[in-house]
Amino acid sequence: MALCEPIKGVALQLRCVEVGDAQRIFDLRTDAELTRYLPPLQGVPSDQERWIEAQRGKPRDYYFAIEKMLKPATRVEGFVGLYGFSDDGLVAAEWGRWILARNSRAAVETAYLIYRFAFESLGLGKVVCYTILANKSVVSFHDRCGLKRVRILKGEFNIRDEAHDAVMHEMTASDWSFAKVNMLSWAERFAPLLSR
Repeated sequence: MALCEPIKGVALQLRCVEVGDAQRIFDLRTDAELTRYLPPLQGVPSDQERWIEAQRGKPRDYYFAIEKMLKPATRVEGFVGLYGFSDDGLVAAEWGRWILARNSRAAVETAYLIYRFAFESLGLGKVVCYTILANKSVVSFHDRCGLKRVRILKGEFNIRDEAHDAVMHEMTASDWSFAKVNMLSWAERFAPLLSR
């Protein structure tokens, strides 16, 4: 897993996942309500610990805990990743592995921070994400953030033995220069809710 300093925002920070996060990841990823559109996680928390350790050997694979920056302690709201780097003329990556606790208000600032990191710290040219088409709230969220719908991928995901179509969204570095102002404003409006 690629390591970096925490990425600080308005009310949240993204910090590299640690082995001690395994139980929290496991709890979120085995919550049936939260994982309706995600592949089921098998095994026990110690399997997640081994997965985190294995990730440390992948230098271009970022996996973050999403933390509220509360005093005196932080609280983990969820997890998100940036991975699948490619060089297709525009150095690109995919963001995903995204899960938030129930009733979390961290979505907007998480997206803002992952894009800011991708474009402003790593200098990527493009970031893509794939969302199951039936997951209408997340598809709509990406639309509102300024991502472009590239295409619908038929039967892209198989979850619990059921094929699902997916929407491929992308944001380029030039899109980010416009989208970041709106996303930051949106994140600042949600910040008071995150500080509770």
